[in-house]
Amino acid sequence: MSDAIQGIDCIRVHSIYGHKGPLRHDAPDPAEYFERFAEALGMWLTETLVTSSDRVLINFDSVLTKGQRGKLMQRLKARLNDTSQSYRISFMPVKSDFNGQIADYFAWSLFRQLERLDDLPLRALSGITQEVRELDEQSRISIEDQHRHPGEK
Repeated sequence: MSDAIQGIDCIRVHSIYGHKGPLRHDAPDPAEYFERFAEALGMWLTETLVTSSDRVLINFDSVLTKGQRGKLMQRLKARLNDTSQSYRISFMPVKSDFNGQIADYFAWSLFRQLERLDDLPLRALSGITQEVRELDEQSRISIEDQHRHPGEK
């Protein structure tokens, strides 16, 4: 899979992760938890898209209920509508979409590095621009933005 991904020249990956324990305590409703990620993603998109003319495609796995998806969309659209950026947001099973499979592979690779201290999957993707941010307990992106490959020491 990493070889196929490396062959695509227009990929840029931005990962946001959070430790569920503290966040779950503050937001027992799963929709609130995902809204925090939507807000962080929206902030990043508006920060980075100021000079971009590309269309943004945001794919989510279809694990959320219709109500949860609505809240997530509302939060994201509020951010993106403030820009002149063209975007499309969709929810579909990861297994049915190639872009979703790519995103899932990056998420799995980051999980392996963070939880298992196994950076081999991320190193296999080292030729692709990646940014990683941690969502803190207060639902804000950590001030220290990591603009390096997550597997680097």
